[in-house]
Amino acid sequence: SRLCSLVDGSAIWGEVVDNCILVTLTISYPETSYSFAKNNRITEIVPIIEGTALSFSVSPFLPEGLFFNTATGRITGTPVATSPATDYTITASNSARSTTTTIQIEVTTLYCSADGVWERTPIGQTAILPCPSTDYEGQKTRLCNYISGYPTWGEVVDTCILLTLTISYPETSYSFAKNN
Repeated sequence: SRLCSLVDGSAIWGEVVDNCILVTLTISYPETSYSFAKNNRITEIVPIIEGTALSFSVSPFLPEGLFFNTATGRITGTPVATSPATDYTITASNSARSTTTTIQIEVTTLYCSADGVWERTPIGQTAILPCPSTDYEGQKTRLCNYISGYPTWGEVVDTCILLTLTISYPETSYSFAKNN
């Protein structure tokens, strides 16, 4: 550009000034590979953008339950199905250019390990055991949680109640049973 100035009644062109700036556009993510646990909300993944991006796209579609924000490039959600490690190409665009990056995402099922009578159980699921005998009604349950990045067993919830009560006296016994 050039500035036109009025000097002593005459228009004079100033020096040529090159004020063009190359606008760069780059996109990346904090990690290049992500592994998520099925049925567990992920921590939002925020892209690192240099320049101004007006829109974003991803290909192929993210695993079921994960969402891609086309205005911000952020990834959120709770994956609901397992998915093998897959490369995803993310494109950031503005009116002058577009750029891409690739991240890898896999969704796996994590398990709480077998623990005594409790069988191996996927996180987010509840293991159920019957009561110890037919004299009891109810069940025992234990939730497999995902805490601080690890499958962790919750406390046992025991709803088993005794159905038969026997009272004995020195010469006589009485039994009481629940009738349905």
